[in-house]
Amino acid sequence: GGVGDDDIYEYVVRKAAVIRVAGLVVDADTKEPIANSTILLKDENNEKVLQVVANADEEGNYYFDVDYDKTYTIIGVKNGYFQKEIQLIANDRSGFIDASDIELTKYAYASEGKVLIAETNEPAEGAMVSLYDLQGNLVAQTVTLANGEYFFGLQPESEYNLVANKPPYPEQEIALDTRGRPATVIYSDFRLFMIEKGAVVRLDNIYYDYNKATLRPEAKRELDRLVKILKDNPTMTIELSSHTDARGSASYNMSLSRKRAKSAVDYLVSQGISKNRLVPKGYGESRLINRCTDNSKCTDEEHAKNRRTEFVILSI
Repeated sequence: GGVGDDDIYEYVVRKAAVIRVAGLVVDADTKEPIANSTILLKDENNEKVLQVVANADEEGNYYFDVDYDKTYTIIGVKNGYFQKEIQLIANDRSGFIDASDIELTKYAYASEGKVLIAETNEPAEGAMVSLYDLQGNLVAQTVTLANGEYFFGLQPESEYNLVANKPPYPEQEIALDTRGRPATVIYSDFRLFMIEKGAVVRLDNIYYDYNKATLRPEAKRELDRLVKILKDNPTMTIELSSHTDARGSASYNMSLSRKRAKSAVDYLVSQGISKNRLVPKGYGESRLINRCTDNSKCTDEEHAKNRRTEFVILSI
């Protein structure tokens, strides 16, 4: 019954197939954009678990697409800052959500490192690294990219458990402690390996001062990870080997490496591991991993790399 041009009597609103989410990553204190941060996404059904969906540009801008009418958690990640989570319900009928800014707060304490495959020493991409408090509450979580790196902000005067998981490798755990420490970054690399006879694994941070067999405090934290592995595998036996740098005579270095291996084994025994499962072995300077022989000009740091501890699985 209309007169003239067409009349609209009915229309249908169709759901958007996807929603575009866009926003800005900024410093919580200065409100300045944070360039090149990473945006992770997880959904309520765990179908997308810490999926990398965007990287902010030089001006801090990011965008990505999600399915319509679902609930998500957006996580802003940038080295030097605490992670920040934002909840998102993707049901805007316009097909576009201009999300709130993700404000990241700088940290003074941190845990940083890499997840590596022990056999090849290559970075492990796609490993899940989780930070828990001592009550077992999840504090933060991330997934490693191609470089295998992870980083978390920590609170002062706090204790944590750091867990790395990448099937089919067994899960590994590290204890972290910032109590009584000034602002610092705690570096720990995970080396994932299969529990099988003959596997050789280097323990990072089991370093000794020149000419000494005494364990440094950070070495005990690294050995605690081995304690957990041995307790999780109660029939496993290992050879724990110590290596020196090339400075000094070969005979003296052999004796020193034996003392260092015994020092590490004694610590494991003090943590409840049976001595019958541990074989200390000193190799002196016979297995150097770099060019730093007796007559080479090397820095103290280069020599220190040869002062290492490894373990070999003898039986499982």
